Amino acid sequence: MSVYRVTPAHDPSVQVEFEVPIKGRQNPIFFSVPKLQYLPTDKADEFEEWLKENKDGDAKSDRKMTLKLIEMLVPKHLDALSKLTSGELDDISNHWFEMSKVTVPES
Repeated sequence: MSVYRVTPAHDPSVQVEFEVPIKGRQNPIFFSVPKLQYLPTDKADEFEEWLKENKDGDAKSDRKMTLKLIEMLVPKHLDALSKLTSGELDDISNHWFEMSKVTVPES
């Protein structure tokens, strides 16, 4: 009998890593966030509550949703990342979403 091992949320394979060059800053910002389905339960609940409270406003903006997730997961970088253009934040968001897609193993 074989045992299936569940991938734990702290496993490096579920982390999405970013390098963000910032104009006027010598070193880029490096950070990692979990794939969306591996958000810590308390953070997922917090984000869900924020979405409900802001469904008619901020939650309709991809930019504000991305910044909210960054605020929750890597708050030390929020100030610098909040100054990025919408295109740069979209790049972060799109890559994060793509990396979070669940793939079905081939038979």
